[in-house]
Amino acid sequence: MNGGGFRITYQDQLTYNIWLAQEAHARDLSIGLKNDVDQVRDLVSYFDWAINEQCWEYNECNTLQPFITANKAVFNCEYKAHNNCLKAVQSKLSSILAPLELNGKNMKMCNGQGQLVSF
Repeated sequence: MNGGGFRITYQDQLTYNIWLAQEAHARDLSIGLKNDVDQVRDLVSYFDWAINEQCWEYNECNTLQPFITANKAVFNCEYKAHNNCLKAVQSKLSSILAPLELNGKNMKMCNGQGQLVSF
């Protein structure tokens, strides 16, 4: 249980995510997988891209590799610190550093040279 009051199994979540992706595609919408690193391998063929928060902080970035291998975009946002821009570029991750408030101020991105720069 993940604090929501419902018992949701791995299979329940997988079934729901597949349904969600199919419904999005039926409406010609792109859909991204957010923060579900445990199900990446099962869902990469259903989703168009992935976004993950703090994959460097929690050592989860490598689990997103199936999206990269499938030539699908992977976006990452870090909040506390970002010392992995070169790794992000080498791994083909689009990565930013943002304040936790997400107020649009003091945002930085990893550029193509692996440097953290303001934007």
